[in-house]
Amino acid sequence: MATFNLTIGGIDKLKEKLARNAPKARQAVKAEIYQFSEEVMSDSKEVVPVRTGNLMNTGKVLLPTEQGNTVTVQMGYGDSAVGYAIYVHEALEGPNPIDPNWSWAKKVARGGQIDWTRPGSGPKYLERPLKAKQDQLPGRVGDAYRNALKS
Repeated sequence: MATFNLTIGGIDKLKEKLARNAPKARQAVKAEIYQFSEEVMSDSKEVVPVRTGNLMNTGKVLLPTEQGNTVTVQMGYGDSAVGYAIYVHEALEGPNPIDPNWSWAKKVARGGQIDWTRPGSGPKYLERPLKAKQDQLPGRVGDAYRNALKS
């Protein structure tokens, strides 16, 4: 039977490097999440219904915020002048429209189809682009974090 003694050197240096680079890694993660959100919004603006352009022009991505260990980026559509963003986003054809007095609801009730004003546009105009890209986010965040720790 053989006995081995193993000594690992450099643990203290590794801990120092990780502690020194942690803030940089956090900033890199925030930047990557923000960039990802901007890309989703850009894709969304290709499928948001456009009649006057008012709805599309309210699309925005807010800067990242931090609370404890959580980084949040908010994105969405609508403002005080365009209070109908959620209604259009959720305007799925079906038996229970949000408001039966909306023009699209009346049209659907008569058996018509909603005119989304341009090919590919329609409901879930933010959700669909997000779902299409969501599988990319973990890898992108991981890469940003690892690359920041390496430097």
